[in-house]
Amino acid sequence: RESEARAAKLERECAQMEHGRRDVETRAHDLEERVAAAEAKTVAAEERVREKQHVEDLLAAAHDRLREAENKSLSWESKWSHAEARAAALEAQVIDGAEEDARNVARGSVACSVCVSR
Repeated sequence: RESEARAAKLERECAQMEHGRRDVETRAHDLEERVAAAEAKTVAAEERVREKQHVEDLLAAAHDRLREAENKSLSWESKWSHAEARAAALEAQVIDGAEEDARNVARGSVACSVCVSR
């Protein structure tokens, strides 16, 4: 009788242990699924980081090209401004020379080059 009671007690303990083992396996499986989900999220996040870095690299390259274009534009604007200044100076020289010629012709000291060539 005592051995039957011990056997029954051992069977209950065995059943409890089996139940506990199943709980542990279930929790372990749940944890494995959560780890797999976390790993998938990590991979997706890493991909987003790579994509973001790629976009930042493209943006930096575009900014570099824009700066180069602005520098070229400033260079051309400077050249254009210098050419305009030279043209204005030459125009002023021509006008000054024509005015001097007109004064000389008016004073009669020189004949007008246009009139002489006719």
